[in-house]
Amino acid sequence: MNTRLIGPAILSGTILGLLLAALPDDQRQLESAMWRDYCQGVAQWQSEANQGVPASERFGHPDYDGKAHRCPPTEGASITVTAGIGLAAN
Repeated sequence: MNTRLIGPAILSGTILGLLLAALPDDQRQLESAMWRDYCQGVAQWQSEANQGVPASERFGHPDYDGKAHRCPPTEGASITVTAGIGLAAN
């Protein structure tokens, strides 16, 4: 076995291992950002709905995935799903 190749092979393996270990964190950060954006969009939509803004003029989006009940409370209000009918601010 050629001992001159052992050092670079170990270094390459270490670098590859570090890169692979970093990928799940990046994926979690991406999913967290996407979830935060989804929740903020639903909160914006519901806030404007509560103010009487017509749907065609609102920003954000409705809870099209039916997952708003898993969103953390927003500042000054919390969002809950009522009997599967829609969202209500508490």
